[in-house]
Amino acid sequence: MNTHGVLLVDKEEGLTSHGVVEEVRQILAQQRVGHTGTLDPMATGLLPLCLGKATRLSRFLTSSDKTYRGIIRFGVATDTHDRQGKPLGPQREICFTEAQLLRAVAALTGPITQVPPIFSAKKHRGVPLYRFARRNQDVPREPVRVTIHQLTVLELRAEEMEFEVKSSPGTYIRVLAHDLGETLGCGAHLHALRRTACGDFRVAEAFTLTQLAQIVVGGALEDVLVPLERIPLGFGTVVANRHGLLAVRNGRVLGIREILPSRSSLAEGQCRVESETGELLAIGRVLRREGSGIPFVQPQIVFPHE
Repeated sequence: MNTHGVLLVDKEEGLTSHGVVEEVRQILAQQRVGHTGTLDPMATGLLPLCLGKATRLSRFLTSSDKTYRGIIRFGVATDTHDRQGKPLGPQREICFTEAQLLRAVAALTGPITQVPPIFSAKKHRGVPLYRFARRNQDVPREPVRVTIHQLTVLELRAEEMEFEVKSSPGTYIRVLAHDLGETLGCGAHLHALRRTACGDFRVAEAFTLTQLAQIVVGGALEDVLVPLERIPLGFGTVVANRHGLLAVRNGRVLGIREILPSRSSLAEGQCRVESETGELLAIGRVLRREGSGIPFVQPQIVFPHE
């Protein structure tokens, strides 16, 4: 029997995100498992996995902001922008002041532009950039707009800085480290990184693969799984009455007589559609009829009843 919901994994260093998915498929003996945004093998921390029906919600979870803690090491830039890459030159002098550092950090906060690293899964004409990098081929890389909501210096040591950052999805923290080093004129690379939050999910609630295997053997998976009904999606809920429940299951529009207005959020836009007992029936969109302005709900993703 398939399991449905979100599982919070604390990824260990050295594993790819796809590797974690494969491990969880084996632990659960279930194929419908997918992640909601990759972590580099060097990085550790929170990797939410969608199981069963929840895989259809992954696109909503990938749009969540991410929070990380890490270490940037100054003096050397690398081709991968992290400690696993080759130095791009000899050690450079580190001579910036704390005031200069704080100005550089401020300049990299807010909406910024990043050039994706050549060693990344970003694609050029359908081919991942890292394949060109392995052949020593440079190809055009389109800059991307991201937002650094917060970049905080936690501790400054002789050659490195411990930091915390909250950023929009698609942000390369490796690039952030590299760009900070170039701004300061001394070069830098990402030495360590740990993801601590994805949207409303926190790494404190996550489990390592070893812990997860023990939990499954002990029959306690349901105790750690975030069920469909509790997955935070960031939009309101519409409650269908018994007539609406039948309409949703047949993929039909829900009119005002098929919902419970007093228990529903009817602002236009994306919504969850739930039964009176709290079962997640569908993801839909609240619209309004021309002329009358009366709201109705158009189901978009319908979850089959089991």
